[in-house]
Amino acid sequence: MSLPRFGIEPDIELRALESTGVPALEALGDGYTSHRDEWLFSPGSARDFIETALSANERCGRLTLGIFEHGILAGVLMCNVDSEQKSVSFDYMLGNRYRGRGLVTRSVCRLIQHFFERREFVEAWISVDPGNVKSCAVAVRLGFSVVETVRGAITSGSELGDIARYRLTSSEWTPPLNALPVYKAV
Repeated sequence: MSLPRFGIEPDIELRALESTGVPALEALGDGYTSHRDEWLFSPGSARDFIETALSANERCGRLTLGIFEHGILAGVLMCNVDSEQKSVSFDYMLGNRYRGRGLVTRSVCRLIQHFFERREFVEAWISVDPGNVKSCAVAVRLGFSVVETVRGAITSGSELGDIARYRLTSSEWTPPLNALPVYKAV
C-alpha cells in the first residue's frame, strides 16, 4: 500500500515513518521536554511505536506521518481518521530543537486542507493538555474552538491530567491569511 506524502514547503514534508527510522525517532525523544514530559512511545520503545504506526496505517484507521525538515525527522503528526463520520483528529509532537517555528501549525493546516477540500470531511479535532500553551495555540491559530475539557483524561506517572478538546468544522474553516499553497500529495 502506498501511503501519501504531503509537501508543505520545499524543505518540509509529511510522510510515513519507516522501520529504518527508529534511531531518528529515538533521537527526538532524547532529552524531550514538554508540559508533562510525555513522549510518543512512552512506556514502549521507538521500534514498537513505528511498528504499531505502520500496522495502523495499513488498516487505514490511523495515519501516522513524520514531519521532515530538510529530510530530517523533526516530529510526528498522527491523524485518527473516521471516514464514516467524515471526521479526523490530530495529535502531534516535535523534538525540542524544532519547536517555535510553525512546523506543526503548517503541517496540520495542510492536512485540514486535504481532509476538508479533497476528502470532504466535515470536522476536525485536536485534543491537548490545556496547560500546554503552545499546543493550544496551534488549535487557536487554525480557527479551532474549545468544546470541552475532560478532567483526569490522561495519566502522566502518578498524576492525572486534563484534556481540552478543540473542534473545527469545514463550514468554519478559513485558511489563515498566510495560507499555504495547496500542494498535491506526491
